[in-house]
Amino acid sequence: FDRSDLNIIIDLKEETTGLTPSYTNNKKSFEKVDRSTELTRLETLKSEGLLNPAEALEFKDVLLSGNDTNISLSIDELMKLRKQFNTGLLSKDELAVLKSKIVRKQYDFSPGNTASEKIEILKGKADSGDYTKAEIEELKKKMINSYR
Repeated sequence: FDRSDLNIIIDLKEETTGLTPSYTNNKKSFEKVDRSTELTRLETLKSEGLLNPAEALEFKDVLLSGNDTNISLSIDELMKLRKQFNTGLLSKDELAVLKSKIVRKQYDFSPGNTASEKIEILKGKADSGDYTKAEIEELKKKMINSYR
């Protein structure tokens, strides 16, 4: 078998099982996507103003069409960032920068590169007491600027 044979088998499995492909670390795996859960999470983001109606509608269209393998990752990351915003780890402006990258599909979802993971690392550093608040804010500022 070569790579093209594997892709044909994967595509056939998708057609015959009704399972939706999920991409993690550039590997294709299969899982059932609970669209109703994703739609509910999408509605939460819209109702809280994290997505405007046009953005939410675009996400919904893509989610329902199944054409974008990162849509569930995008919704998941926005939910994590929403929680970090609600707990004061992110400002409204910082959240807007990150959301913009996600909405424009210019966001790197690979492990260790998501903003939510980096914010959690900064939170751990702050909780350790080894860094001053000013140092943490400077590190966060640099991290946010890397997404601009």
